[in-house]
Amino acid sequence: MPPEAPEPVVTVEVEALLPESYVPEVAQRLALYKRLAGMTRVEEVAEIRSELRDRFGPLPPPVVHLLEVVEIRIAARALGIERLEAVGGRAVVTFAPSTPVSAERLVRAASAEPGRLRLRKEFVVEAPIPRGPWSAVRGALAEFLGTLR
Repeated sequence: MPPEAPEPVVTVEVEALLPESYVPEVAQRLALYKRLAGMTRVEEVAEIRSELRDRFGPLPPPVVHLLEVVEIRIAARALGIERLEAVGGRAVVTFAPSTPVSAERLVRAASAEPGRLRLRKEFVVEAPIPRGPWSAVRGALAEFLGTLR
């Protein structure tokens, strides 16, 4: 039986939450956070995006960001990532020892983009990302994770 994928810790510099002004009931917010934490497929994020819009109205930016962070976490889980930090213009990914991404794949990815992807130590890869708006950071993270597949 293969080891269970780790639950990635994703650290990003963006306000990603369900504001009290959007979901006023504490119990509802907690239930939604629990559902978001348990999501394993991007399709589930699309479903809850639609549900939130139907129940509470247009999504404010912090909710949009939260759903995008959940999508990043889902992609990170599939790669066996324990931690993804996107702070200060760099992304650092720490893989679990049980990652399906081979060491050879990481070396090939780093060799294909010299000066961009850097192997810091075993199971840790770093890449520069934009310091600008969240949309640019999100796009760079998606591209970065894509190169690790």
